[in-house]
Amino acid sequence: MVSDRLKQVFDAVGATNGDIARYAGIDTSMVSRIKSGSRSVRRNSVSVARIAEGLYLYCDDKNLLPELCGVFGGNVYGGRKKTTEKLIGWLFEGVDDPVLHKQKKKKQLMAVTGTRLDKLMQLTGVSNVWLARITNVDNSYISRIRHGVRTPSPKTELLKRISAALAERAFDKGNYAEVERIIGIPSLPAPSADALSAEIHKWLTDELDANLSPAAELLLDTIVAFSPESVPELPDASEITAGDISPVYRGTDGLRDAVIRFLQCAARTGGELWLYSDQDMEWLMGDSEFRLKWISLMTACVKGGVKIKIIHNIDRNINEMLSAITNWLPLYMYGAIEPYYCSKQTDERFSHTLFLNKGRDCIFACHIRGCEDGGFYNYFEDNDRLMFYETEYSVLLKQSKPLVKMHGLYSTDIITPDAAGNMTAIRETLSLATMPEELARAMIERSGLDAAQKSVVLSAYYTQRSAFISALDGGYVCELIPRFSAEDIRSLPSDIPNVCYTKAEFDEHIKSILRLMEEYASYRVCILPEMPFENMRITCGSTEVTVSRMIPPRTSFVFSHPLMLSAFDSYSSRLRAASIQDKVEVRGILNGYIG
Repeated sequence: MVSDRLKQVFDAVGATNGDIARYAGIDTSMVSRIKSGSRSVRRNSVSVARIAEGLYLYCDDKNLLPELCGVFGGNVYGGRKKTTEKLIGWLFEGVDDPVLHKQKKKKQLMAVTGTRLDKLMQLTGVSNVWLARITNVDNSYISRIRHGVRTPSPKTELLKRISAALAERAFDKGNYAEVERIIGIPSLPAPSADALSAEIHKWLTDELDANLSPAAELLLDTIVAFSPESVPELPDASEITAGDISPVYRGTDGLRDAVIRFLQCAARTGGELWLYSDQDMEWLMGDSEFRLKWISLMTACVKGGVKIKIIHNIDRNINEMLSAITNWLPLYMYGAIEPYYCSKQTDERFSHTLFLNKGRDCIFACHIRGCEDGGFYNYFEDNDRLMFYETEYSVLLKQSKPLVKMHGLYSTDIITPDAAGNMTAIRETLSLATMPEELARAMIERSGLDAAQKSVVLSAYYTQRSAFISALDGGYVCELIPRFSAEDIRSLPSDIPNVCYTKAEFDEHIKSILRLMEEYASYRVCILPEMPFENMRITCGSTEVTVSRMIPPRTSFVFSHPLMLSAFDSYSSRLRAASIQDKVEVRGILNGYIG
């Protein structure tokens, strides 16, 4: 019934799946599945709310609200909230009737189970024949399940066997984190095939929604709250002493002595540090006095120009990821650290530590997990072993991906979000990308920057403008900005360093935004009742999220990890739900600023 009525609405307003996907800020495939009935949805699901909102925005933009409201008896002047609520109510009218619900649920379950099973089989690279052999059924039966023609009861053992087989396959292939992402759960706290199997079984038989929005908020709070003054008072790096110099160090205390020696050497002679450890971090976190020494020496290395690569042992868990980022944030700010995460599964039997200063010295250890405290940590300086461990680290690095990239605020080498995808920008002021070229040049000219700095900012303008227009042509762009007061406008900072808008400049920028809204149906401006943060701007793209800190130290953080993308997508969606989205009302607010 929901899919039939949704088709009726689409036909009445002449909308395609792609049209509504762009306005809703979701994938076209999701609209298609819900519209065709191949994906079951609940009345209060995020997907339904987005499609209803997308239909309203599309019709608002195309002057088709009378046609939309005529389908379900809505009020053309009812506004976004009331109209979408009534539309959703009409779409699900009668669906909750016990008899109809029972008949429909079987059909929906068949389609959803088949679609989801197909997705997992493609991800883990298994065929109908392979899965049939593992689960002891005919391969044609697997094919029918996959195409939604047949489905076993959730209470039978077959779906459990299928779930277990896919979980084992995901672990064998090393891509269980991608499975976690697709089924919409955070990384499991204790990853195992059994735990993943249980989650896959739930997903195949029901819908699960994951809200990662709080994770994004926690990260933003940490970045904006950072201050050099908040760093604890550190001991003088030159006065830190280690124990006896030795080729082998014993136990946790020995590892700490080896690390002090290692970092002192790097701070004194320079070099490039390559760091990896998957053993318990108690050796670092369990002694507060040693940790301060470690921070002091690491800071001395960074200030001395030592470059550092570190492969974090986070296993792609959102909480571990946030912990790694927040703990290293003071050092990240210097821009001398390249953090990575490894795409391979951590060994549950052995732990390894490899701290390498290329061409100089190295700490290496391998232990049965739990035996590290009494183990041996080798300190090497001979070239043969240094070259061997450098080769090993290089192999591990090839299996790793960047956790976060840091750039200067106006660096022109910041990787822009995928131009073919959707983009959402959250900012306190108007964006550089929507500024007319003549206005940008004039404001840059009066910025007080030197010629080289002006060139950097102008280059950043062209880069951002190009990415913005490409995204409008290929996807959907939504900018969330606050409602400005008259007092705000008189002293509103622009995206250009050292420059606040004059009233005439602000008016010209607003006029440019209004022209863009008229020219591009895929461009929306949402007015937030208030900003959730200060001195930050966020750009969420299809492949990257960029978080820029607008106060010293000014830094841009670029994240591409799938869980980070999901967290920020959830966060931006929640903000959009609280914003004013009626295009007529937004135009009215923007026009009210002019004059």
